[in-house]
Amino acid sequence: MTRVVNRRIRLFLAALVLAFGLLFLRAAWLQGVRAQSLSRLAQTQHREQVAIPAGRGTIYDRTGVQLALGEQAITVYANPLQITNVRAAADAASRALGIDESSLIAKLSDRSHGFVYVQRQADASRAKQLQRQKIPGFGFYPEERRSYPLGSVAAQVLGYVGIDGTGLSGLELANNGELAGRAGQETVVTDPGGRTIATRRSVAPRTRAATDVISSSTSR
Repeated sequence: MTRVVNRRIRLFLAALVLAFGLLFLRAAWLQGVRAQSLSRLAQTQHREQVAIPAGRGTIYDRTGVQLALGEQAITVYANPLQITNVRAAADAASRALGIDESSLIAKLSDRSHGFVYVQRQADASRAKQLQRQKIPGFGFYPEERRSYPLGSVAAQVLGYVGIDGTGLSGLELANNGELAGRAGQETVVTDPGGRTIATRRSVAPRTRAATDVISSSTSR
């Protein structure tokens, strides 16, 4: 009986030694052979380059009246994987931003995506009201939206821009190269759960200054 017990103990100890040996070899291989590739992969998973939209130049008429200019807005987005209470989050966003709650519930319930827009170029004061609630899963970044202070005055001449601030017709299209600024870049550092823990700006966006604007007449 004693021999059987001793034999089982020796087999158990041998199995432990073998297991620890395999773990040691695995660790040595990872540190010695895969260290650089795994380090690059880790940096890719936790650091993301994000473009910072630049401000668009103002269009004046020949008397100096502003016909088209950029105004501050905030784009609201969400990571459905981080939202624990979809209905409560959608209700808060709907109240703050004035958007349809049912369609937002559908977006936030789709956990096949890690990024969805809640509202592009939202009113800054409304977006900040939502941001102050600090709801997990919601993110915010500043963005500019195009405004035409005189409404329909010279609308056909001025044209308009798309949601991403690119000229689509009229002077906005014809002079898009002169009006468009230069986008900046920033590095967003996230934890393993995808939550932002630091933001580091590397290249500041360049907005067109007053000396770069296009002058046009308000006459049709």
